[in-house]
Amino acid sequence: MTIVVKLGSSLVVDGRGRVRRTLLEARAADLAAIVAAGEDVCLVSSGAIALGLPLLGLTRRPRATPRLQATSAVGQVRLQLAWEHALRKHGLRSAQVLISASDLAERSSYVNAQNALRALLRLGVVPVLNENDATATDEITFGDNDALAARIAILLAARLLVLLTEVDGVYDSHPAQPGARRLASGDALDEISIGPAGPLGRGGMESKVPALAAARETDLGTPGRRRGRPQSDHQGRPKPARGRRAALRRRLRGRRRRRAQGSGRNDRRQRNRRRQRNRAAAAPAWDRGGAPRPPRSLLTGPSGVAT
Repeated sequence: MTIVVKLGSSLVVDGRGRVRRTLLEARAADLAAIVAAGEDVCLVSSGAIALGLPLLGLTRRPRATPRLQATSAVGQVRLQLAWEHALRKHGLRSAQVLISASDLAERSSYVNAQNALRALLRLGVVPVLNENDATATDEITFGDNDALAARIAILLAARLLVLLTEVDGVYDSHPAQPGARRLASGDALDEISIGPAGPLGRGGMESKVPALAAARETDLGTPGRRRGRPQSDHQGRPKPARGRRAALRRRLRGRRRRRAQGSGRNDRRQRNRRRQRNRAAAAPAWDRGGAPRPPRSLLTGPSGVAT
């Protein structure tokens, strides 16, 4: 089974545009423990733009799309190197996978991405995913990595989707406000008041709530966690995505049954053709059309007596 873990920019990068190496190494240790327990891990990490800002001498997130894409392209190198260093310390290999919304909109590219991720997981590699900002546009984009993580969890039929945040769950209002109450269940998501995202990222709770809703529709487990520490409300095992896998199993069984039936029909046809050829070869010449049928009086039975 697969677990998809997502970290936002505020967890990966500090306020000065530096990698939070201690936090990354702690999460890499958690991922190594999950892999050692026999489960596959897929990591979705933000932070490319936040890491690219200081390298380009910028102090705030650009608004123009080309400058934003350039900042992301520069910072993506630092982001992947940071995860490679943290994961290698715990004996894990990593791979960079950049995906755009158009890749999952087309059937052929969707299947290609699915096959590539599954191949990496089978090889024991931890895919580190991020949106390909260099090719994304305002019209064709995930909008945030929370949505990307939910789509990847659905694509891989993951057992669990974990969105790591700086707070310990989802509140009905901003956690800093007096009287803010943490939600114990996802059934009350429609009643909450969501604030804006932080200065480094573009998602925040405003993007996490729809991502959780999309994952819930496919029966994925989606606990909210604070920097990798589980909440008390999610101590039980999450419900597996049985409905989707059961439907796929039924479809595969149907295909195998139809193929078996088709091969059986072909075998019967071949046997019938062989029988017809054998009968034609054993029949007398007049019965095969090679000579006229002899008169009735000249036909003989098994004993040679005329009938």
